[in-house]
Order: sequence, then structure tokens, then C-alpha cells
Amino acid sequence: MEIDRILLFGDSLTQFSFDSDRCGWGAYLQNAFVRRLDVVQRGYGGYNSEHGKHMLKPILESILPPKTRTRLVVIFFGANDAATNFQGIPVEHYKQNLLDMVQTIRKCDAETHVLLISPPPIHEGLWEKHMIKQGGTLNRHVERTRLFRDTCLEAGREAGVPVLDMWKVFFQDSAEYNADSAKRLLLDGLHFTSKANRLLGKAVLETIAKQFPEMNPETMKWQMPYWKDIDNKALPESLFR
Repeated sequence: MEIDRILLFGDSLTQFSFDSDRCGWGAYLQNAFVRRLDVVQRGYGGYNSEHGKHMLKPILESILPPKTRTRLVVIFFGANDAATNFQGIPVEHYKQNLLDMVQTIRKCDAETHVLLISPPPIHEGLWEKHMIKQGGTLNRHVERTRLFRDTCLEAGREAGVPVLDMWKVFFQDSAEYNADSAKRLLLDGLHFTSKANRLLGKAVLETIAKQFPEMNPETMKWQMPYWKDIDNKALPESLFR
């Protein structure tokens, strides 16, 4: 039995989104869409949007069983793009990569919705400690990450797609950086705690309900009937009417 899907596409913040120990935000979404849509995770730790733009079309084609559609693609790149080591890229390239990925999705299916998620805030102190343990040095900075966040918002406006601003998810409507809040929400200065995952999962659901109301899981019908509505004397017909 076919069922349509949501694709989560990004870096390690997406790769870890089904981590049950951290109440992953992808798992949060899958639970909300159970028996309505499949949530498919394609996250690649360490990757940036330059990698992503080349991978997206093959990924979309690989998850397309007959008679089904990808209803929404959530693109969550930028954390590595903003790095100052070899993982990082110029901010103008990042913007163009996001625009290119939106166009790739539209060429595959003009009806597929797109949601961008901006790079989240970091905590420099925690990340520096993490990098020193790995034998490295600090390679992510709050202000550079903010620049990439602003650029993601610009790309969304240009492409005409909504952007979920992670700085508002972390710091509420002001989006004003707060080191204490960032420290509570980040395990190592970059990756999410359980609380951060729950905040993001809730924010994604709220954005979907607002921007794509036909995909609101609270109003979408289940696949297959409620068990009390099945006529067990008329199987299998009553399962599929």
C-alpha cells in the first residue's frame, strides 16, 4: 500500500533527527503523521549545501514508488556551510545552492511544497571544547552563523518558500542571541539536546499547519479505516472502501 511522504534533507542535524535518545525532531514529525504520511530522513553528517544540490535529484527519484508523491521537502543546510574550515563555503554560494535546490524540487514535481530551515545558533564555548578534544580548533562563530541564517531568510523570500527561523525557535520572536539559552539547547555547541529537538519538531508542525494547511496532521485522514469501522464479515473489501 502506497503512502505519500515528507522528505527531510540536510546535514547531521537531520541525520540525528530520528535519535530516540535525544527525542529527535524527525521522529517527532513521524509520530504526528503516523498513518497519514511517511517521514523519510536523508541526513548526511558533515555535508554542506554544495554537496546537497548535487544529491537532491537522485534522492527524490530514489524515493518515488509508483502512485505516490513527495508532498513536502524540508531543506536544513547551513551549519557546515558557515564553518571557517574546509567544510565552509562563501555565503553567496550557499544562497545560490538553496535556490538551485528549490528549482530542482519544482522540476521534479511543481506541486511539492518546500520548507527551508535556517542554520541554528551555535555556542562557541561548547564547540571549542568539543573541537579541542578532537584535536582541532574553533571553526564556527556566532556572527558568521547569523550571516548564513540571514541569507537563508533572503533565499526563501526570493524563491517564494517559507523559512523556519531557528533563531526564533531558540530565542523566541526577538531572535536575539542568548548564550545561556544556546548552552541549554546544544549538547556540544552545535547538535541538539532533547529540548531543542522538541522545540524544532513543534515549530515544524506549526509551520506546516500554517503554510500548508492541507497537510495539517490534525485534520488529515488516516490511511486505512479506524478499526471499529471495519466490517469483519466483509473482508477484505471493508478495509479498502
